[in-house]
Amino acid sequence: MADNHTSDDHASYTITRRTHVVDQLMQMERLAVLIHVKPSFTESGGFMTTITKVLPAKNLFTIEISTNEELNNSLINCEELVFSTSVEGIPARFKTSKLSPATLGGKPVFAVVIPKSLYWRQRRQAYRSAIPPVVRMTCTIALTDSKTHTFQVLDISLTGFSLLHEYHKDASKTLEIGQVFQGCRFSWPSSLNTPFTAKLCRTEVADSNGVFRRFKLGFHFADTTLAFEKDIQDLQHELAQIKKRQSGLAHDSQLPGTLRA
Repeated sequence: MADNHTSDDHASYTITRRTHVVDQLMQMERLAVLIHVKPSFTESGGFMTTITKVLPAKNLFTIEISTNEELNNSLINCEELVFSTSVEGIPARFKTSKLSPATLGGKPVFAVVIPKSLYWRQRRQAYRSAIPPVVRMTCTIALTDSKTHTFQVLDISLTGFSLLHEYHKDASKTLEIGQVFQGCRFSWPSSLNTPFTAKLCRTEVADSNGVFRRFKLGFHFADTTLAFEKDIQDLQHELAQIKKRQSGLAHDSQLPGTLRA
């Protein structure tokens, strides 16, 4: 993958925070994007594969093996490999240590250590997961009218979320871009039911039929912990699995096998 930018540009697009790296790997898994894997010391060779499972607790992810046994054996002996892909038009690349033969759900795979950094040439900071209609997720926010209001959650990412606000005159009068709200709570999952602080960053009309108006409210998390980010990351993975099941495309996540190196 050729880079048409300076080393400073490359650094600005390199993700080093582990939760964000894992988030991008999970997005690659969810979309089943094709990834080119090759030894770092050569410009040719390698093979195309997909991520079959991301296992943060084991600090591993798994990929499909090549159909060429000789190639598989040669890659196992490589000390460093380069993974290159494009995720919905976003160039991505990372390096890892050598592959390890393993099985997942009874199928042969390669186990790979999660990289410490990942090049992701995208200006937005985090992937946003939509909340499907089958999931009822709300957020309660104490507005400045001294009342607690409950809103439907539309999507969520490591950096923020958006809500659906059905026009309520008294509540709407208190909303201003840049406002910071403390003591916010999500209704689901239970791991995210702890109070957090959010900052209103945008409002836009989502629907208007002459009787009432509905708005989409965008928030940034004002202050989060690594544990909170991990819970969001786990939620995004669960939402991806729900979407797969709804589409009838669930594969590895439904297999009962365990990873064995």
